[in-house]
Order: sequence, then structure tokens, then C-alpha cells
Amino acid sequence: MSNRIIAVLAAAAIVIMAVLAADKDIYGEKEKAMDIRTSLEEAVHDITGEELDDIEEELDLYRTEYDFSEDVHEAGTINYDYLKKSPCENSSLPRIDIRLDDDYLLSKEYSKCSVSLTGAGDNNISPSSAQVRLRGNWSSKFEKKPLKIKFDSKVSMFGRNPERSWTLIANYMDNSQIHNYISYDLYSFITPPGQFVPLYVYVDVYINDVYIGLYALSDQIETGKGRVAISRRHDSVPYRNDYLIEQDFRLAKQESEGENVYWFWSRYNDIMFSVKSPEEGLCEQDLDYMRNYMDLVYVLAKLDRYEEVEKLIDVDAFISYMMVQDIIRNADIFKASIFYVKPAGGRLAPATIWDCDLTFGGLGGYPDGTVLEKNYLYEALMGMPQFRQRYIDTFFEKKDEIKERVLSEIDRVSEQYYEEFSNEYFNWEITNTDFMIPEMNGLDSYADQIDMMKWWFETQMINLEDQYSQMY
Repeated sequence: MSNRIIAVLAAAAIVIMAVLAADKDIYGEKEKAMDIRTSLEEAVHDITGEELDDIEEELDLYRTEYDFSEDVHEAGTINYDYLKKSPCENSSLPRIDIRLDDDYLLSKEYSKCSVSLTGAGDNNISPSSAQVRLRGNWSSKFEKKPLKIKFDSKVSMFGRNPERSWTLIANYMDNSQIHNYISYDLYSFITPPGQFVPLYVYVDVYINDVYIGLYALSDQIETGKGRVAISRRHDSVPYRNDYLIEQDFRLAKQESEGENVYWFWSRYNDIMFSVKSPEEGLCEQDLDYMRNYMDLVYVLAKLDRYEEVEKLIDVDAFISYMMVQDIIRNADIFKASIFYVKPAGGRLAPATIWDCDLTFGGLGGYPDGTVLEKNYLYEALMGMPQFRQRYIDTFFEKKDEIKERVLSEIDRVSEQYYEEFSNEYFNWEITNTDFMIPEMNGLDSYADQIDMMKWWFETQMINLEDQYSQMY
């Protein structure tokens, strides 16, 4: 064998050894705390030296009997030809036109259409083949319905990475039109650079030249280069996969209706999670792996094993996410629209913020302090003194800049689009709805609505400061 061949083989061997070493570094024994490769019972015993049955008895862990399926609403169908809503005469918003057959009937099933975007300068899109359907659960039962657009080919929207799927948020239950926007902006403001935050651009939407209202164009929560940036590939070994999951109370109902939904139950509190990614190749092993992982985080948190929990979750990412949810008092915090990402060899973290319309006085109610106890996992995390201390310290460190940011953005965006928002405020007669606290219903003007939103936020911050001070 020539010296050259020997040298090539030696170099190849070095590369292979380096790859194996790197693999061991990620998945090997020293990272064992990051990934469960056995049952929950064995993992708990390995870490604590105790039996899971004994721990469950000690902590009084049990399942609830709540029937979440009662909260699932039928979207129905709709044709907007009859609406004839009045567009804002001086609207400065970009315009999305959806062109369907004249006798169209929108439902949860996709309908072929063309979609164009005008009034957006360099971001304009000429008519492009797509499909459109109704989206959302509770929000889809109202007359002004949220929509999902799926282009035949990937399209860039307002400079974002090209993707096929985009959403149009109706904001029917938000009298201010800015609850989502302010929540997303605050999340972006207090999280590290590079965190995925959904696009949120206000647009006027027309179907077959009929104005159907002011919407917000946003991303679909999914994996991708410009979205939740994890791999979509599936490996036969569960801990080598990147996972995107969503806490969603409607899953049992969806499964019973035969939808293709991959989901698992938490052992505790009847919490359900769907696996959004990987989309291909998922099997029972993957569901068992993520169920065991989520349950281990919960059990260790309840046991106040902070150092072990810190190996399993990104504490800073959880603190930022939970803080925003607490400030805005999100009514969905215990049941739905909560996304997590679990990278291979990495720690669990919130994937992004989503669905914050029922806030700032929405179904989250009056400014009455923390709501974290409404989420089983957040309550467990806040029960650990070290986590709670770190959370509260972060809040008091950031509270002044949070106040300044939120109030300035409320003023800026409400003033920039005052005519458009005011027009929408009365277009749908949403001043008569019951989705806000009584003080926010039936107000004479959109300006009054914004004043009430600022009052709500400032009062909530005062309440949180008082409450957190007592939690030290």
C-alpha cells in the first residue's frame, strides 16, 4: 500500500473519529441530563434516587376531569359578497386582494384562488396562484373570520424569508386592534436578538373586490429558515430530532374527528401537546420521548431540583416569555397557542409568542397581577425559589424600560393608523361585544379605547410590582 493511500486513510480515520467524538459530545454521557433515553420512571430514579410512584404520592399529582372538547367551535362557511363594509377613505395600508370563484364558499377546506399585494412599494406581489381557507378555533365562529393563505410556490412577504403559508389575523375580539402587535413587540424587545417573532403588518383585505376589513398579515408558526429555525428531518432515534410542539386543549376533539394530528398527553393535569415538527416519520417513540421530557421538567420543578431543571430548559428564554404573558394577562396561557422547541442535544425553550388578542383587559380580565399559576408548568417553575428569584430580579431590572417601550408603542402605532383603526372600530360594531372588561365596552371613540388600554397596562404593572415584591 502506497504512502499516499495510507495518508488518505489516516486522514479519513481522523475525520471519522472527530465526528464520533462530536456526536458523543452532543449525545454522550456528559449530556445525559439533556435527553431522556429511558422511561420517565427510570430517568426520575437516576436523577433523584427516588421512585416516581412515591414522588407522585408525595406531591399529590393527579389528573383533572375537565372536558376541553366543549370549547371547540365549528367554523362554518361564509361568502362575503353581502357585507359591503366601508373601507377607510384615507387608508395608508397595503391592500391584499383575494380572487375566488363568484359563488365561492369559504370553509376550513382550502379553496383555489389568486392573491395579490399592492400599496406595499417594493414588496408588492402580482396575482399569484394560491389556496385560502378559514383558520382559528373560537375566532372562526364570528362573522369576521381569520384566514390562512397557502401559495403554490414560496413567496416573500415584506422582506421575510419566502414561505408558502401565511395568516391573516382578524382581531375581531380586540377593540384596539393592537393587542397582538404590542405583545409581539414587547417579546421582541426583551428577548435576545435572533429569536423568531411573528411578522405583524396591517393590511386592508378584499375578496372579489369586496372589502372585508382590516387584518394583520402574519407568519404561520412552523419550522423553516425564516421561522422557527430547526431541522425538519426525522431520525429514527428520538433524541436526535428537533421538535416543535404546541400546548393545545382542543386536540382530543380533533383526534376524535379523525384529523391527522400527532399529539400526546402529559401525565399530569390533562395537558395535551401536538407535535408540529418533524412532520414526516413521526412515531410512538417520538411522542413518548417528548411526553417523558415534558413530564420530567414538571416533576423536577415540583421537587425544587433547580440545577437539574436548568439542564433541561433554557431558563432565560422561559423567563422572558412568561414575563410577557404575565404583563398582558393572556387568557390563553393555560390551554392553547403555547409553542415550545426542543432541539436535538439542546434544552427546551419557548418557540415564540402567538395569539395575544385576549389581553390588556380581554378575557384575561382586570389588571389583577400574575396569571402564571394558571399554567401547570409555569406554576411549577415559579415554585422553585431560585427560578422565582431570577424571574423577579429580571422583572425589576427591566420594568422601567418595559413601561416606556409599551406606552410609546401604543401611542405610536395607534396614532399612525388612527383613521384605519377607528374605521374598523365601528365597522364591525365591536364596541358592543363582551370580550373586554365592562369599562372597555361601548366607548364613544377609538381614542377612548386606547386611553383605557394604557390605564389597564399601567395598573397591571403596579399590581405586578407589588405582588412580585411580596414573593421575594
